[in-house]
Amino acid sequence: IFVDKIDEAEKSVNFSMGDHIVKQNIIIPRNYKVKIFENTKINLVNNASIISYSPISFLGSEKKPIEINGNSSNFVKGGGLAILSNKKRSLFKNVIFKNLSNPKNNLKNNFLGAINIYESEIEIIDCKFIGNDSEDFLNIISSNFSGKNLIFQNTNRDAIDVDFSEGMFKNIKFYNVGNDALDFSNSKVIIENISILDVKDKGIIVGEASVVEGKNIYIDNAKYGIASKDDSVVKLNDVKIVNSNIAVSAYQKKPEFGPGNIEIIDIYFKNNKKNVDEEKGSNIVVLVN
Repeated sequence: IFVDKIDEAEKSVNFSMGDHIVKQNIIIPRNYKVKIFENTKINLVNNASIISYSPISFLGSEKKPIEINGNSSNFVKGGGLAILSNKKRSLFKNVIFKNLSNPKNNLKNNFLGAINIYESEIEIIDCKFIGNDSEDFLNIISSNFSGKNLIFQNTNRDAIDVDFSEGMFKNIKFYNVGNDALDFSNSKVIIENISILDVKDKGIIVGEASVVEGKNIYIDNAKYGIASKDDSVVKLNDVKIVNSNIAVSAYQKKPEFGPGNIEIIDIYFKNNKKNVDEEKGSNIVVLVN
């Protein structure tokens, strides 16, 4: 294992810089402080993953980012990353995640994302997520989070899926998303400066009693631009939705919930097949620019 230093007294683990090939799962136990520094490349092969019960700090730099890659040669792909049940803050800064799939292990965890944050705290800054073979690229569950200056590109299915969590996303760009760009359920989220280009399903889907507020949202070429369902509330300012099938929609999907609600101040529509689709009982209020 590519460990530079282990301090048992301080319960800290520093991984060495350079290029590394990981062929089997790395399991990090609880109560450690784990750091991975700039100029480090980790190539996960044979479905290998990093699964940590301690917080991890990925400390890349703009000129020397950390790279976490999956090897897709010979149809043998890398796994992914999971940070689990530690209630402490992890940090991803200047990291490129590329060609990953969901982690696989024998711990009865059902990981849907290539990057999984569960019952933890995460801050993600200046990172890129490129290409994945998993249900979600970034899956956040029962956690507090913040994400700033992120790029998601060529995602196989959902880019970001957030469940039972609270946090914010700011300055996020999505390109060529295979399913949904932002999927929220049972969560409270603030979103600002979001750009979504070419999404096969929904740009932003808010469900299961979530509350999403934000501003400066741009969506181009989506099946559904913004959707609210199942007792969720969406409140946005300064929104542009163009070249899409249905720009704004609200509805009830699950019988145990009620209708969806959307309020948008200052919205611009152009070249959409349908601007507003409001199911009976749901509520959409838009002030068109």
